[in-house]
Amino acid sequence: MKNRAILRFQDPANIGSPFLLEELLDACETAEAGGGAFAYATRSGVGLLLEDEAFVSFVSKKPFDLVLGIDEVTDSGAIDRALRAKKALPNLLVRAFMHQRNWCRFHPKMCWFRYKRGGRVIAGSGNLTLGGLRANWEAFTVTNLTSPEIDEIEKAWLSWTNLHASLLLPIGDPRVLERATKNIVRRTPSHERPDLESSASDEDVTVPPSPGQSVLVAEMVRGGGRWGRWKQANFDLENYEGYFGAKRGTQRRILLQHVRQDGRLDEIEPRRSVEVLSRNFRLELGAASGIPYPDAGRPIAVFVRLQGGIFRYRLLLPNDPGYGNVSTLLDNRWTGPSTRVRRVRMELADLRQAWPDLPSALIGEASAPIPRDATT
Repeated sequence: MKNRAILRFQDPANIGSPFLLEELLDACETAEAGGGAFAYATRSGVGLLLEDEAFVSFVSKKPFDLVLGIDEVTDSGAIDRALRAKKALPNLLVRAFMHQRNWCRFHPKMCWFRYKRGGRVIAGSGNLTLGGLRANWEAFTVTNLTSPEIDEIEKAWLSWTNLHASLLLPIGDPRVLERATKNIVRRTPSHERPDLESSASDEDVTVPPSPGQSVLVAEMVRGGGRWGRWKQANFDLENYEGYFGAKRGTQRRILLQHVRQDGRLDEIEPRRSVEVLSRNFRLELGAASGIPYPDAGRPIAVFVRLQGGIFRYRLLLPNDPGYGNVSTLLDNRWTGPSTRVRRVRMELADLRQAWPDLPSALIGEASAPIPRDATT
């Protein structure tokens, strides 16, 4: 492991940008121990890190010490999700930094990881929020350390946590929840710029459309029988790399979010890209889970790329409102062989014209609260 610091710029306008979330999860892969502190946490941010398979695999066997600030932004939703992760992962220690100094703020954003040989520190401007991890412009450094250097980092961490032991309360402490519920959710009117960093409920914030907002309309093929693997949507290389921003030969998390027929948003789905020998590339669609493949007609998924590499999608079955509009759009736009699965990329204006009643949340113009039955 080379001993050097690398400066990273997270850029929501660049789908190929390095993201803080990816760096943190990559750092978990072979870690022996770790810890971190974040000033602000939101429900989505906590879920994106603590519920990812890479983090879960790491903490299932090794310890991780997480400290969350509750001065601002961090609300009961974030605390509840952190507590749920703590219960599922006994090696995860989560505490809240609760102080009474009104003239200053708890404000760090960093993580450290120990390996068999050496370690790594990731520190910068990004918080444990959807914005900080993916959707904001952020800057952070990734520093690889020698074994003696990570020893010093861990020693400094233990010294600091011991010094402030009286301020570090268990995440399930009633005083933590009482304090967190006082953090005000700043809801942004739809005509103003949403603040993904400071909203304590970033699931309810409108994600702004990206410049030159791009749309992909794709048929879903049957796989593994009527109840089989059709939820693992296949894509060709051109769309895999050119639309979703993945890269052949590597794994990258794609953030999907399904929009229900009534406009409500389901949970964000962090999906690792999957390559198979058939030269197809797969992304699992949570909205297709438990739904039989139609006897007649292919399901159609409409993907809209928003800021920070977030993809909202609407899965349409043959009897769903809007299916006919979108199927006709494919008929008119598809120029490939009739034997091929139809996938067409277009501008947002084309989709609007073909499907006037599309859910506004799909294109980032509005968002509805995540249904609570999808979060239990």
